[in-house]
Amino acid sequence: MMRFKIALLSIFISLFYLFSADKIDLTIVKQKYQNIHSYDNELVLVSIDEWKNGNGPFGKWGFVDISGNVVIPFIYNRAYFFKNGLAAVNIGEPVLGEGGGPGIWRHGKWGFIDKKGKEIIPIIYDYVLSFSEGLVAVCLDGKWGFFNNRGKLVIPFRYDDIWNNREYYFYEDLARVKLDGKWGFINKNGKEIISFKYDYVYDFNKGLAIVSVGCEYAGVNYDGTDEYYGGKWGFIDKNGVEVIKPIYDHVYGFAEGFAAAKFNDKWGYIDKYGQVVIPFEYDSADYFSNGLAAIVISNKTGFINTNGEVVISPIYDNTYSYYYDAYYFNSDGYARVMLNGRWGKIDKLGNFTTNDK
Repeated sequence: MMRFKIALLSIFISLFYLFSADKIDLTIVKQKYQNIHSYDNELVLVSIDEWKNGNGPFGKWGFVDISGNVVIPFIYNRAYFFKNGLAAVNIGEPVLGEGGGPGIWRHGKWGFIDKKGKEIIPIIYDYVLSFSEGLVAVCLDGKWGFFNNRGKLVIPFRYDDIWNNREYYFYEDLARVKLDGKWGFINKNGKEIISFKYDYVYDFNKGLAIVSVGCEYAGVNYDGTDEYYGGKWGFIDKNGVEVIKPIYDHVYGFAEGFAAAKFNDKWGYIDKYGQVVIPFEYDSADYFSNGLAAIVISNKTGFINTNGEVVISPIYDNTYSYYYDAYYFNSDGYARVMLNGRWGKIDKLGNFTTNDK
């Protein structure tokens, strides 16, 4: 049941920044082109000739103005819209069936152009990501570095990996990167802020980051986040101090002052000082939201309050879900739950209503 409730609404979404159609008249462009992808008040990203002449599923990409005149020729196998004044473009041989953001489209070579079509970052790189806080991560021969939007390499190619959600990798001014098999953090000048000594780390959130020693990579979750198992988990601050020692079998991030933690195969909750505030007695536990958190007892899901009191009995199905509000109380005071195989919603008093009512 319990899965990371990471609200990455833009995960695997490209750099498409759509503006409302009532502000920009695309009538002429729509008469000339069928595949309009994104636009601003100057340029429109379009693709042509899909499936023709061996161009593959995405055809050729280029940019036109709002009158439909070609500004940047249709010479790219893939392109993304402008961010920080530059657009990621690909020239090469894409493989049928693959797609997604720049970090997924891994065939051919990538670079960045400006709005006049000039190459600012040469189209010679294996993978590129989106700009994040003025920098863009670029990979060459298995090593990652960072450029600014003037085409200057500001952080050299030395890192083995960089975690990202395809758009953001600097959180609270730090990026998590991997070097010689270990994870740490650097700032936007490339300075090592947190030493490379952890087997995995998560981004900083309100001054704390989850870290692990001894964990192993297990694959990718349904939401695109990496999954690790085993090892011990804890929290560090931005000075690298282990404010909560990595002694737990697993932890989730803090929400409403509590973090779910697993110890000796049972889940409970700790505070930001590492004090156990709700005992380790649950088979699974999730984030607090609006004062309540989902817990699992004997493969049934219920809810507790911040005092650890069961306020909604564990009678609901323990299941995975793509619903963002499944077993998670939203701002309207409802959580989506499943009872005897049927999805519905409950309020904070545990009143259940099926979706078909």
